[in-house]
Order: sequence, then structure tokens, then C-alpha cells
Amino acid sequence: MDVFASMLNCYFVVCFPILIGIIYIAYNRVFEKNEQHLFEDMALVLALYFVAKTTDKYGILIMSIPLLTAILEKSKLSFLGASFTLIYYGNVRFDFSLILLLLEYFIFLELYLLYSKKYIKKNVVVWIFTILKIVFFLMFTLWNNSLYTIDEMAILVFFFIIAIIVTNILYVQGNKIIRLQMSIQELEENKQIRQTLFKITHEIKNPIAVCKGYLDMYDPDNTEHTHKFIPIIKSEIEKTLNLLHDFLSLTKTNLNLEELDINYLIEDCTECLKPLIEYQKIHLYMELKSDEIYIKGDYNRLHQVLMNVIKNSIEAMDKKKGRMIKIRTKVKGRHVFIEVEDNGVGMNEETLNKINEPFFTTKQKGTGLGVPLSMEIIKAHGGTMVYDSIENSKTKVVIKLPLGF
Repeated sequence: MDVFASMLNCYFVVCFPILIGIIYIAYNRVFEKNEQHLFEDMALVLALYFVAKTTDKYGILIMSIPLLTAILEKSKLSFLGASFTLIYYGNVRFDFSLILLLLEYFIFLELYLLYSKKYIKKNVVVWIFTILKIVFFLMFTLWNNSLYTIDEMAILVFFFIIAIIVTNILYVQGNKIIRLQMSIQELEENKQIRQTLFKITHEIKNPIAVCKGYLDMYDPDNTEHTHKFIPIIKSEIEKTLNLLHDFLSLTKTNLNLEELDINYLIEDCTECLKPLIEYQKIHLYMELKSDEIYIKGDYNRLHQVLMNVIKNSIEAMDKKKGRMIKIRTKVKGRHVFIEVEDNGVGMNEETLNKINEPFFTTKQKGTGLGVPLSMEIIKAHGGTMVYDSIENSKTKVVIKLPLGF
């Protein structure tokens, strides 16, 4: 009974980090291939550490399971680490012959190389490994015949075979989950790409169709057509170019980080838009924190975001009196908050939920990429951008950015 309990304890100690690693990789979508291998290596090293600290003489076979996993994963680092640990463990703790241990792991190295070069299949590797491990175990037992009784040897071999079968099943199922998760992720990415291409094709098709329609009707000898049609065609072409420019900007958010003062950035933006604000007879209220607020950011990109937010507020104004835009800065903890609030037409819940979707717009000449692009830029700075709106009342945008340089 003590033998079974000891071996079962050893099996769980060895396999727990490996299984946790498989589950974590399977359900984590952000891993790239190199990161995945690194995490697998860490799980195997952790398993070897635990087994070296906790196992007794009954775990001598079970503790070789990380070596089998390293072979199946084709991981050089894990294979060499496991081999060195097991050779040292067998020679120092159980006084096994160093020459015999080196011969055993040289054969496992050959098995690793054959499998890495795809000369043999995985199931063949598992059974060759199991048989070799049992054969060498019996040889080591004969070398030190006082270590185990005949009954203990039979129990150890039987439990080891069961453990190998169970581990192989869990390993296969775990890899199936990983492949399934990766396939689902690829399908989702392909679906998003198709939807984006469909939307941009649709958006470009409309102005091109308008241009074609006017060109079909256009008579070069008719001066009225020239004065009427050419500005429309030019406007539609500019709309297409703006859409493509915004789309390219959305897919490229590389930042040129530098130290900048948020208050100066806001004042620069409002100065650029001052003629438009005055022309629309909008009251602009600035509540900027008196102290300088420095962050690490891309000045041009953040300027683009604030210009887009303020312009949206200007364009959201109806013809009522008392139109105003409030811009505030606040510092809380290690973050600065930029608030832009207007008392324009606002948005209903449906529009608010769709505002960050590419190509969604309520403007007649909008591309629907301004808000998604702005959010992407703020996210790249490690911040957040939140919209709050009440229809026919107000809209408030809160931008949160980390302080410091």
C-alpha cells in the first residue's frame, strides 16, 4: 500500500506542472510559438525540481516522465536538463553505475534525434521509451539488489506502464485542445479580415460609383456640367482617399515616444480649432490643472486623437443657444485624465455601443474610422478612452493616460 501511495504521489508531483502548462497554453490566445515552447520548458523544469525534492526510491521510474515529454515536444533544453538531472539523481542518490546511466541516456538521445527528424512516429517513441526504461530499471535493480523486493519491482513496473498510458492520453488530448484553440483563433482572425475587406470594399465602391455616374453624364462641351459635376467628383475622390488614409493609420500604430506636457498639447489643439469654434459660436471652457503634466507619448498621434475628439464635439452641436465644450485635466494616482464634454445632440444607446466599430458612422461624409483609430492610439500608450452620452443632452469623452517619463 505504501508503494502505491508513494508512486501515486510522485506521479501527481511530476505531471501537475506539465498538465497546468498544457491547459494554460490551450486557453491563452496571446502566446506565439516561441513563447509557447518557453512555457513548456518552464513546466518541465518545474516538474523535475519537484520530483527531485519529493520523491523516494519508489519514484525512480515515474520521475522519467518529464524526459519523455521533452522528447515528444522536441525540446533540446528540456531534454538535456531532464537527462542531466536523472543521471545525477540515479548516480548520487541510488549509487547506480555512471557508465550504465550514460549508456541509457545516450540511447534516449538517439531516440530523441530519430523522432526530431521524423524517422519514427510518436506512439513508437512512447513504447520504445517505456521498454528501454523498464529494461534499464531491471539492470539497475540487479546492480543494487538490496533496493527493491521482487513484489515491489513488479508493482513499480506495472504502475509505470499505467502512468505512461495515462500521460500519453492526457498529452494527446491536451495537444488536440491547443490545436483546436489555434484553429478557432485563426478562423476568428480570418472572419475579421473578411469583414473588414468587405466593409472597406463597400465604402470605396460607393464614391467610385458616384464618380462613374457623373462621368457617364458629363459633356466636356457643357460648361454647366463642368461647374456642377467636377466639384462632386473631386469631393468623392477626396472621401475615398481619406478613408484609405484612415484605414492605413488604423493598421499602423507605431509610436515615437517623447516627453510631453498634456496641458500644452490641449492648448495647441484648441488653438488650431479656435477659428472653427468661434465661427460656430461655441463657448469653450478650459479647466486645466495649473501644474505641468508630463507623460511619455507620441505628440503627433495624441494631437490627432484630441483634434478628432474636439472636432466631433463641434460637429455634434445643433443650432440651440448656449452651445459649449468643456475640456478638463485631472490627476489621480499615477494617471492623468482628459475630459472633453459637450452639450450637443448626444448619442442613443445603440450608437454608443457601435461607436468603436470600424466604418460605423452617423456622419454623411464620415469614414467611421476616427474613433477606432483614436482608441487604438490611446491603447498603444497604455491608456483607455471611454465615451458616455445621453441623447439630445451631452457627450463626454474621458481619456486616461499613465503619468511619467
